[in-house]
Amino acid sequence: MSTATDKQFDQGLVNTIAAETQMSFIDGEKGVLEYVGIDIDSLARHSTFEESTFLLWNGRLPNAAELAGFETELRAEYALPEGLIAMIRETPADASTMHVVQTLVSALSLFDPECDDDSPEANIRKAVRLVAKTPTLIAAFDRHRRARKSSPPTRTGRSPATSSGCSAVRNPLRPWCGHSTSASCCMRIMVSTPRPSPLWW
Repeated sequence: MSTATDKQFDQGLVNTIAAETQMSFIDGEKGVLEYVGIDIDSLARHSTFEESTFLLWNGRLPNAAELAGFETELRAEYALPEGLIAMIRETPADASTMHVVQTLVSALSLFDPECDDDSPEANIRKAVRLVAKTPTLIAAFDRHRRARKSSPPTRTGRSPATSSGCSAVRNPLRPWCGHSTSASCCMRIMVSTPRPSPLWW
């Protein structure tokens, strides 16, 4: 039987290992942050939003055909349900952005016909919808709080958080098909969204 004397205090859990993963590597003293063996700075500079998301989900970067297919898959899911758009319109314009994002992302489940389907195949489809719609709802709320009418994304255009469209999140006056060479803002949005599949380490 363990006693009080057996317990050790670890302030801030700095010496406690919560889990093991092959997804990332962190060395705080050397300033190293890697995803699947690739330095985060290199990803932010040279990979697109879609490529980085594919990497986190599959453990490798996509080839050209896989990337094109994944982009098409995401593009088909950019649009928000009308019910969610109505919720955004009723949201206080001065509400905390993080609180709004937390609430609206959770609310997406109310409009997902596969919400209660936990099969691996359904979870992959839900992950795609979540990745595609989250940046769209962020941009839609930004336009709402600036009292500007939301413009829905098109299947031939780009989401506000893709590598060429993420600047729309910062500046909603720009068309969602605008160009930006930086994927870093998109990486911050997606870096904690792993694919719920057997490939999730």
